[in-house]
Amino acid sequence: METGKVYHISFKNGERNYFKPISRNKSGSWKGLVMDSGASGRSKNKPIIRHLHIVSSLWQETPTDDIPKQLRD
Repeated sequence: METGKVYHISFKNGERNYFKPISRNKSGSWKGLVMDSGASGRSKNKPIIRHLHIVSSLWQETPTDDIPKQLRD
């Protein structure tokens, strides 16, 4: 993972969780913006800051065209 990029996990029902890393903590976890979207691709909420312990193989880099506007620079 790299700070500033947006990553996602897709689910079978079409929903996605998005994560935009801001910084990495000493413990190895990431601090970043998290949000999810429904199957329609519309966001369900505003991004919030969370600390996540991430299994990087589950997260895929999100193509620029698919990044929700709330997570764009």
